[in-house]
Amino acid sequence: MRQIPASPRKILVLDAECNAATSVVQSLGRAGYGIVLGGMSEMAFSFHSRYVLRTLVYPSPLESRRAFLSWISHLLASEPFDYVLPLSDVTLYPLRDLDPRPTGLILPADESFEWFFDKAKTLEMAERCGVPIPRTRLLSPGDRPDLGSFSEFPYFVKLTRSKIWLGDRGYDLEARLVKNPAELSEAVSGLMPYGPVLVQSYEPGEGVGVELLCDRGEVLLSFAHQRIHEYPLTGGGSTYRVSIPVPPELLSASQRLVREAGWTGVAMVEFKKADERFSLMEVNGRFWGSLPLSRRSGVDFPRSLLDMLEGRPPKPSLPYRTGVRSRRFSTDLSWFKRNLVADKRDPYLKTRPLWTTLAEYGGFLTGRDHWDHASLSDPTPLLKEIGQTLSKNAGDVLRRGKGLLVRKSVPFRSRKKLGRLLKNPDFQRRPLHILVVCYGNICRSPFVERLLKSSLDPARVEVQSCGFIEREGRQSPEDYLFAVLEKGIDLSSHRSSAVTRERIRWADLVLLMDYRNWTMLKDFDPGAESKSLWLGAFGSSGSGEIPDPYGKRPEEMASIIEAMAEATAHLSAEISASLPPAPAGSSPGDRSKVLSAKSSLAGGR
Repeated sequence: MRQIPASPRKILVLDAECNAATSVVQSLGRAGYGIVLGGMSEMAFSFHSRYVLRTLVYPSPLESRRAFLSWISHLLASEPFDYVLPLSDVTLYPLRDLDPRPTGLILPADESFEWFFDKAKTLEMAERCGVPIPRTRLLSPGDRPDLGSFSEFPYFVKLTRSKIWLGDRGYDLEARLVKNPAELSEAVSGLMPYGPVLVQSYEPGEGVGVELLCDRGEVLLSFAHQRIHEYPLTGGGSTYRVSIPVPPELLSASQRLVREAGWTGVAMVEFKKADERFSLMEVNGRFWGSLPLSRRSGVDFPRSLLDMLEGRPPKPSLPYRTGVRSRRFSTDLSWFKRNLVADKRDPYLKTRPLWTTLAEYGGFLTGRDHWDHASLSDPTPLLKEIGQTLSKNAGDVLRRGKGLLVRKSVPFRSRKKLGRLLKNPDFQRRPLHILVVCYGNICRSPFVERLLKSSLDPARVEVQSCGFIEREGRQSPEDYLFAVLEKGIDLSSHRSSAVTRERIRWADLVLLMDYRNWTMLKDFDPGAESKSLWLGAFGSSGSGEIPDPYGKRPEEMASIIEAMAEATAHLSAEISASLPPAPAGSSPGDRSKVLSAKSSLAGGR
């Protein structure tokens, strides 16, 4: 990162959606900088800060890296800024491709970037510096790893980078906690197409973050917090956290890392700490989600970063206030709802008893607790966040009510719709096209696709399957493969496909599994709902839904497979009875084989 001379102070801040944005805007706005704030959505609540001179909405770099770079190139060519400050990996990665890079673009230096933005390199450096790390194996694309050698579950499975671009499209793929070989196989096969994968041992303990401002490897400011609530519950970003004195052993480990990397700028070093033991999780070489806590406690990292770049000494961070607690309204509400229903006996979920959770709110009465971004002089961002969050949750309640009505009416509507669709005179001349859709296209839809193909005349019906997850090429879980083999279906060669508008247009009938599929189909292509049916409507239970068997216990999985086979047999019978005979001259295949398959399905019930 280059030293930037003092100049008129106008700054373009990007990533308005991230939690650090409001803190950065409030810090630099109070310091006298003119703030132009950009984000991917006009709904970003940081847009409403009194310190924002102007707001800009830009194309999502994840949807199109080229479109974002074109947007910012035109902006910087037409309007001068003294600084451009990206706050998240979503913009930080693409901005490194700007050529030439504009003066004032605040990015990590190229020679040190990989050490903190590639998790594999971070761990390599940590080992060299004597910093403890989890047991880790790196799996590269093209490897054929022996997953059977992993035995001490659970593991975390993650990509070496938090954001991945394949061509123009970017992906934000979260780490997964896997608890058995089937989940490990699914996680690895799902992530491997995107790049190198890390499989790390689960580390017990509390999450502690050490936050730093560095100049060429020397620490100028430091701060530490401990996570109280993490979302998701398997481990993630903090939604509620407390300021603590910087543990000397963690500060020492952090200093060794930034010195080895020659780091200039801000960084947060994440650890898991259990009594005297600690282990490095990762390093974020940018501003972090818990930034509001450090500002509330007396350490102003955004202002200090600009002071350093302009040649002014940063304000010292000691002594800062410890025991200060801060929580983000939107994500902590999500944590509360999930914690309320989570299995408190699961040792790998970061849950808390209800009475403890309720007692924590007493901190607001004592002045110990705060909401992120709460400010008497700039109250609107927090008020907007509260309003948007409550509105969304009210909408969720209404949608759940609507979902109950939809579920009640599905069996009747699906059967009626099927009869209407099959009266289409087009099927006198061509086959009926059925598209079977589920969430991931690794369990339910490929199984039903194979059942339909084996029970219907291929001259009269063509069947495909796909799922809503964009990652293609994933395999069915191993335990599921064995379970469906008992029905005579071999899915070992199946690889997942993603739903597309071309497939939707191809289909005369879209077969869904549950309410979630129905809502996702409506969002993806509203017109497709008119030709969608729910498979479960043709089963004996009358519920209309087929639950996802992924990750279920063997007996639950077997029950779901049985329900799919039964509903598919009934659906096949109705379709066969309604379609006209195959036209003369067609190649219907072995009709006796089809009838035999129908009898087999019916007998399997």
